[in-house]
Amino acid sequence: MKTRTIKSCLRTSAALAAVLLATGCGKSTGEKWRFETGAQISSSPAVAPNGTVYFGSDDSKIYAVSIDGREEWSISTDYPVRGSAAIGADGTVFIGGNDYFLYAVSPSGEIRWSFEADSEIEGAAVLDNDDNVYFASRNGTLYSFTNDGQERWSGNMGAPVSGSPILHENQILYVASQNGRLFALDLNGNSRWFHDLNTPLKATPAADENGTVYLGGYDGKLHAIDRRGNPQWSFEADAEIASPAAIAPDGKIVVGDEKGHIYALSPDGNLLWKNQLENSILRSAPVFDSRGTIYLATHGGELVAMEPNGNLRWTRTIASDIQTTPVIAPSGILLAGTYDSRLYAFDIGAPGANLR
Repeated sequence: MKTRTIKSCLRTSAALAAVLLATGCGKSTGEKWRFETGAQISSSPAVAPNGTVYFGSDDSKIYAVSIDGREEWSISTDYPVRGSAAIGADGTVFIGGNDYFLYAVSPSGEIRWSFEADSEIEGAAVLDNDDNVYFASRNGTLYSFTNDGQERWSGNMGAPVSGSPILHENQILYVASQNGRLFALDLNGNSRWFHDLNTPLKATPAADENGTVYLGGYDGKLHAIDRRGNPQWSFEADAEIASPAAIAPDGKIVVGDEKGHIYALSPDGNLLWKNQLENSILRSAPVFDSRGTIYLATHGGELVAMEPNGNLRWTRTIASDIQTTPVIAPSGILLAGTYDSRLYAFDIGAPGANLR
């Protein structure tokens, strides 16, 4: 295992932390604060139980920001940090960067360990109930480590991986490769099955409570594959699907395409509703609050809120582009990183849904 020591810059001064906007100074309705980094943000935030927000930036830093917008610390690396954070049971933050390293960082900003993979790490890690961590490199290698940095296993998927692995019921890992294959593995890295969808796959899969996996492709279809690897149905959208689908609290599947269409499907593949946005959905997955309201981000820099029935609730243009998935904190704060180098926080008045 290769490790690297990097200086951690602890910052506690509120003056260095965030740009807190006064009422009426260009502030969108519900905006609480915005936090400025030195470059675009391609990393989706993660929120710890105490409200601390962790994310990376193309300014080559890993950030910890309080839920009221004050910087707690930052760590400088050598390359952009485009991976999204995952938080272990003991508070350890796992995040990958374009310097090929996965970092395990304590809640106070100390690097506990790091590992150099075979290429960039631009997805999110996932953790099992024992706090073992799983993550993929762009070269298509899937890795597993213990919480304290011991490598458990690794294996290559045979093609690049753009999305993140997901874990279903602490038993099965699902990961998709760009050559069109969806893989299912057990937690020891043994293959359960793979299914060839014959189309490039760049999104992170989504799975429902039954283990059915939903995944969009460049063939313009959303595919449903059961937990044994058998195709169940496919829904033909109006354009390529590069963004992840998501399962709503009521069980419907919501996904966007590259022409800005948003679809809601029943678990058996029937179209429930469809809506059209002005801009495409490239990398952002839908997220849901406890009321079932749908939030997503567009390639045109919009945050969009939709009612559970698909009606548009509001739209806020906050940047030139957003290609990260928003996150809803338990306190009812919606967080989104943007290409204009800022992390935005909006008060939406409801916590995130307890999703599968």
